[in-house]
Amino acid sequence: QGFATLHSNVQARIAQQIHMDRRILDLSGVELVGFRLVNEEPTAVVQFMTQQVNCMRDSSGRVVEGAPDDIRAVYYVFALQQREPEDATPDEATGEYIDTRPSVERWVVTELAIRGAMETW
Repeated sequence: QGFATLHSNVQARIAQQIHMDRRILDLSGVELVGFRLVNEEPTAVVQFMTQQVNCMRDSSGRVVEGAPDDIRAVYYVFALQQREPEDATPDEATGEYIDTRPSVERWVVTELAIRGAMETW
């Protein structure tokens, strides 16, 4: 569900030909908040803070939101679950299924939230 929300926002920007500045200047305060059972699956809850550039540009490079020097502290919370073997997907290049043995654990973001954002500069 979290990925679906993020994906729909990204798709809307692509349709409008608006591109977000992808630079993350800092990642800090990474903390494992705890584990919870969600749909009877153990789910890790992680929070962290990034400093990132808040700038969106249209296809001609004009700034349509934010500014190139608008640095924001953004506080995130992610929920992660291990991918089960039946959820494995084939590799696009080879068609082979991704190795999901316990020795090659895979985690997926099942929920994400932005707790807040504030200017830092």
